[in-house]
Amino acid sequence: MAAMFRNLCRSSPWKWQSLRFEYWDRPFEAAPDPAASFVRAWLRRPGALRLENPGGQILYSTTGINDSRDIFYVSATRKSWLLPPHLVTPVYDDAGLVRRRPEAAYGEPGFGNGRFSAALDPVELAGNAPVPLEFPGS
Repeated sequence: MAAMFRNLCRSSPWKWQSLRFEYWDRPFEAAPDPAASFVRAWLRRPGALRLENPGGQILYSTTGINDSRDIFYVSATRKSWLLPPHLVTPVYDDAGLVRRRPEAAYGEPGFGNGRFSAALDPVELAGNAPVPLEFPGS
């Protein structure tokens, strides 16, 4: 069961492309009060994000889905040339969840603190691949 949860955490980039949700950035002891302040979010991978308050006022909006990599683009690192996750194929388990993530240009649009991005792709809970049995406690 733990291995399945870790594989689910690795699977986010391949399980959804667009998402609409409401986000509260604080812990609650019980269900949140309907009057509690929240952020309404629309996300489309790779990189388009729109956030509104409950009144419909736009807090943040980006459509960085068409970053240019034309002939004038110069970079000293290999990482800037990595493909987006939806263009590479991971290693799947029998349940269709990701067992091993390939090297790719991962990253969710962020807003505020890092919890927002971490909730959308919780790979930190599992790592990119299973830990070998030769390294217990790693």
